[in-house]
Parts: sequence; structure tokens; C-alpha cells
Amino acid sequence: MKKYGIIIASLLSLMLVLMFTTCVDPGGSGDTATASFCFAKGLQTVESYTISVTGPGMSEISRTFPIEGECGSTEQDCVNIEVPSGNSREFNVVVNVSGEAGSFSGTATANMPPWEQVNVSVALSADKSAKVYVPGSTGGDVDVIRNNAIIATINPGAPPDNLFADYKTKKVFVCLASSLAIIDGNTDTLTGSTIAVGNGPSRIGINYRTNKMYVTNETDGSVTVIDASSYAVLTTITLLGGMTPRFLAINETTNKIYVTSYSGGAGMVAVIDGSDDTIYSYFATNATPNGIVVNECSNKIYVANFGADNVTVYDGTTHNLITTITMQGGSPAPYGMDIHPRNGKVYVSVINTNDVQVINSSTDQIVAVVPVGNTPYNVTVDVARNRIYAINWSAGSVTVIDGSDNSVITTVSGVSADPLGADVLLY
Repeated sequence: MKKYGIIIASLLSLMLVLMFTTCVDPGGSGDTATASFCFAKGLQTVESYTISVTGPGMSEISRTFPIEGECGSTEQDCVNIEVPSGNSREFNVVVNVSGEAGSFSGTATANMPPWEQVNVSVALSADKSAKVYVPGSTGGDVDVIRNNAIIATINPGAPPDNLFADYKTKKVFVCLASSLAIIDGNTDTLTGSTIAVGNGPSRIGINYRTNKMYVTNETDGSVTVIDASSYAVLTTITLLGGMTPRFLAINETTNKIYVTSYSGGAGMVAVIDGSDDTIYSYFATNATPNGIVVNECSNKIYVANFGADNVTVYDGTTHNLITTITMQGGSPAPYGMDIHPRNGKVYVSVINTNDVQVINSSTDQIVAVVPVGNTPYNVTVDVARNRIYAINWSAGSVTVIDGSDNSVITTVSGVSADPLGADVLLY
């Protein structure tokens, strides 16, 4: 999973509160107010908040405060800015999100009488919406969805299997037969460059701390490691003989890469040590593991076992089994997975029951079952806007889910035939 730098609970609708306490200017030049901007810490890091204040009879004041959230913390941080008391003070708040999702901003006007405390609510909204890239494995195209509509269609030159969107470079890497095509996410056109990898590439991930890209090659039974800046191939890691690598997940904190693999249905997870890109260990899973995610805050690993109709949860340090979560429905066949890194919810696409099942990673219990289209092969999370996209293979559609209440917002139809996956490119 990519790292996301946003700690706001719902960025499209959250009401942030500025707390203002009025005090007397110790210098005797008049009354001032100290604006205390309080926010809840989250699971990831916001780069900064910028607060600007204007009003009658005062010069504009602008301050930028660096912010760091803490994993799992529910505490609050406050930043203070002193302003002259008076009427019609206009407060502009901008949340800068480490380049990952642009910025979120809001404005409110309040009177600041001396010796009184004033609470001002500011509704934040995004400057841009995310793009969702959906590859059609037999249709041959990559469709681009924004604001729940297809806005572009790109032909990568061969049927795409899956893809990965790099939020830092705004590049989208598309798995072809033995290479990765590269889409410029700013223009939604091919760059003309490709990266040679193994045969049958199917899943891609980037460790942003080490700046390495990892690609699973199903046909070759290997993982290709690439420099994420130069796109030079650094090494190729071969799995145990006969093992087919499937999905992968990266724990940037521990620098471990987890690859689900199986042979004849017997499942394993290969653990790659990112410091030297060698196989660190293997641990057994249930039958036919596919999707895998890591909760970096709890250091737990979640594996969707297609052949066993369950999700197994492992300790990221010992790789011991913690618990097994049985999927709901008859012969459900869980397949794809994604995790929301702020709230820790795990989303599982379940093929035979045509739904997305939501796991609370604090309790490891299923808390919601969301009906989607036919044969949802995969699911991906828009962290910034708390949207979840289910990729419906046989329906040729994408179901958009509101992560705040697990309701279905809409279904986008008409994507390229037999979509197997998707990824979100944040702006």
C-alpha cells in the first residue's frame, strides 16, 4: 500500500473547529485573540496546516504549522495564532498533504470580541478529485474514472493484467505480457517508455522509503525489483520451485515485502527482506491465497484465502497465526483486498457472493457486507476521500462505496471487458 499523508476523518465533509481565546495584549497596544486550531492525530502524517487571517483594520497574518500524526493516536494537537480582536475576521485554513492529494481548504468568518471565546467551524473540501485507473484484461484498454464517470480510455498496446498508480511521480504502471507500460497521469497518455520484467507480471508495489518497486511475475515464479526513479532493474528474486506469486503487500516500517503464492492450491507467503532483496522466510497459509494487506500500525498481515473461504491474520514479527476470519455466505471465495491506512478497515472482494466484506482490524471481525456487481475480483481504496472501488469482472463495472457508512454511491458501467484490478491516483 502506498503511504497517505492525511489525518482528517472525512475530508469532503469534516467540520474542523478553531478555538479562539481572547486575551489582553501584554504590550498594551490593544486587545488580541489567540486562535487555537485543534485537530485529532491520525494514522499517517499531514505535511502542514496554513492559517491566514484577514479583516477590517488589520494586516493579513499567515502562519504555516508542520504537523505529524501518530499511529493509532486519538490525542489532539493544537496550533496557536495571535490575531487582533474585532469583527468580521476571516479565517482561511489549508491542509497541505505531502504532495499526495493536493490540498484541502475552507473559509469561515467570525467576530472576535475581547474577553470571549469563539468557536468557528470550517468545512474543508478537496481542490481536485482522484482518478481511478481500471485495466480490462480482455478488452485491452485502461479506463480512467473521475467523479464517477469515464473520462479517458488508453490502449497500452497489449491486454493489461493489472496496474499501479504512483502518487509521487503521477505515473501509472501497467502490467503487460513481460513488461510494464507507463501512463502519464497528468495527461493520461502513454509515455512511450516500458520496463522489462519477468513473464506474466500481475502485481506492483513501491516502498517509498527505499524507493524500490516490486513486481510479481506469475509465469516465471519470480519478483522483479526496480529502482523507482531510474526504472533500472536491480535484481530478480526467484521463489521456491513451482510456486506462483500472486499479490504483494509492503510494510515500509519493517522493510518487509509479503508475496502470496501457491502451488496446486497449497498456499504460502514469501517474506522478502527489503534491505538486501532476498527471501527472508516463508510461512504457510490456507488454500489458494490471493489478496494480502499489511496494517503497519498493528504489524498484522491479512491474507485472503480463495480456496478456503476465509481471511487469515498473522503477527508481522513472528508470522504466527493470530486468528481466522470466515467470510460470510455460501462458498464465498475471497479474492482481492485493500486497507484504509488511517482507520485500519480491511476491504475484501468476495467473488461468489458478489460483495465487499469489511473487517475492523482492531477486533478482526466483519462489520459490514456491501453488495456490489457480479464477480468482484478486486477492491481499491481512495484514502483522501474515503471512497472504496469494487472492480466487477463479469459485470464490466466499478461499484463506488462511501467508506463512512458503507453505502453504495453509484456504479460506473462500460469499462473495458473483464477488469481484474484498479488503482487510485491521488492529486
